Amino acid sequence: MAAVFLGVQFLVAGCGLFYGTSRVDPAVLDEVRGIGRVLGEATVEGDYGAGAEVTDMLVIDVGGANGQEAADRADALLLEREWTVVARMPPHGTQMRSTIWDGVYLDFHPFYPEEDKSYPDEIAKVIEASAKPETLLIVSLDQT
Repeated sequence: MAAVFLGVQFLVAGCGLFYGTSRVDPAVLDEVRGIGRVLGEATVEGDYGAGAEVTDMLVIDVGGANGQEAADRADALLLEREWTVVARMPPHGTQMRSTIWDGVYLDFHPFYPEEDKSYPDEIAKVIEASAKPETLLIVSLDQT
């Protein structure tokens, strides 16, 4: 009976059906900020079951001449910081998992003007003000 109870607890926690707020540790944000120059930040909160999940979003300039170069550079810098690739999302997006911080995931992609995405105001303003928005990376971090 105890094994069934523990199994249900893990299942519920894995599905996001938990009480409280799931949020990335500030030290993780500091680590990711270290890959380049942070131009903007925002947080987005979503409700999941009896809890909430906070997604931290960053706009980072890693010094790439274009989106592909920026993505490649971010990929290499994050691998050096012991992140591992979970999935590649063409054309230049990547999802990664931290091998240091349990349950922390991020995804990043260059900004594509042709994409019809709505970003939080803080992020949209940075993109609009940039002379070369296609060189900027949009990074999202989540704690599961």
